[in-house]
Amino acid sequence: MFRSKNHTDSEPRPSGQSHNLAARMGRWSAAHWKTATFGWLGFVVVAFMLGGLVGTALGVLVTVSGTMTALFYAFVERGR
Repeated sequence: MFRSKNHTDSEPRPSGQSHNLAARMGRWSAAHWKTATFGWLGFVVVAFMLGGLVGTALGVLVTVSGTMTALFYAFVERGR
């Protein structure tokens, strides 16, 4: 996407480092492995907590929907 005027993709950069986003992220996480590890663990904990809350909320909605469906069919059967 952004290319240097002096270098092609086949040539290494003068510093020996790639300007690719994945490569930069890999270098950062290798240099800061504790921060990266605890950051991922924190992300997983938060994701599980949010997933549990969403799952609980959806479970209530499904129950209410099921109750309304049963009431609707009871009303339709009663009307016949």
